[in-house]
Amino acid sequence: MAGEVLRLQGTLRRRGCSKSTHYESISQGLMTRPFKPTARNSGWPDWEIDILNAARAAELPDEQIRVLVRELEAARPALLLGEPIETHPRLAPFLRAIIDSGRRG
Repeated sequence: MAGEVLRLQGTLRRRGCSKSTHYESISQGLMTRPFKPTARNSGWPDWEIDILNAARAAELPDEQIRVLVRELEAARPALLLGEPIETHPRLAPFLRAIIDSGRRG
């Protein structure tokens, strides 16, 4: 999946939250952990931020978001190598739930 890796400040801007809220979300399992694309840098794939923002906007319950976070982290290697997120078997149900929620609301 093509996209960009956002460093901390870009991630905070995209999420619209403070640094303390961001790290609290990670500790609660409501946000993915950063990964290290290089030895000196860490960040988050932009699509993870977008999917989690959409899940929150769709008012998915925290427990569902925690499962989504685990699935995103598990799928990250394949997605970074170019696998389309829309067809990833473990993420597709979440994407459908987010889309369906948007249609109802």
